[in-house]
Formats: sequence, structure tokens, C-alpha cells
Amino acid sequence: VNDAISIVNNQQQDAATRFLERTTTDQLVSAFKPVIKEALDQVGATKYWTDIMTQYNKIPFVSKVNTDLPDYVTRKAITGLFYMIAKEEAKIRKDPLARTSDMLKKVFGNAKM
Repeated sequence: VNDAISIVNNQQQDAATRFLERTTTDQLVSAFKPVIKEALDQVGATKYWTDIMTQYNKIPFVSKVNTDLPDYVTRKAITGLFYMIAKEEAKIRKDPLARTSDMLKKVFGNAKM
């Protein structure tokens, strides 16, 4: 309950999103990665990515890239998901008209923002 109150009253426009990201990312990766891997394997992308990125990572002074394509794609997708959630959260916190449900009106209507 204290976490929830803290998140609602937080001045950070994406506090709830960051909390969800921190507490659910590992579970989301575990859930989505097998499906993404299967789709990438079907088109042969996994093998090509690993071969190319392994060679790329041997180049001096470059930022190393994850050679595990399913992991890379899954994490990028989840990052994008949380980006979109954060945008929506900021809108809900800022604009009372964005609070479209009774729950959002109740929670954010009394928040100190």
C-alpha cells in the first residue's frame, strides 16, 4: 500500500511505469522470449544475427551488441512497451480528461502532483 501511495504522489511522471518495469521485466522476458525465438528461428534470422554480431563485436572500440537475437529483440520490445506506457502515464497524470475510468479518476484525482 505504501508503494502505491508513493507512486501516485510521486512527482516523477512515469513513477508507476518505472515500478512496473523494475518488478516485471524478468517475467515478461521469460514469457515472450520463447515465442520471439520461434518466430526468428523460422526465418533463419537467429543464425545470421549471431554470425554477424559475433564478427562485429571483434571490431575494436565499438559498443558490443548482444549476439543472442531473441534476447535482444525481446528486451527491445519490452523497452518499447514501457516507453509507450510511460507516455500514457504522463498524459494521465497531467490531463484530467485522460483519466477515462472511474479508477483512474479516483486514484489520480486526489494525487498531489
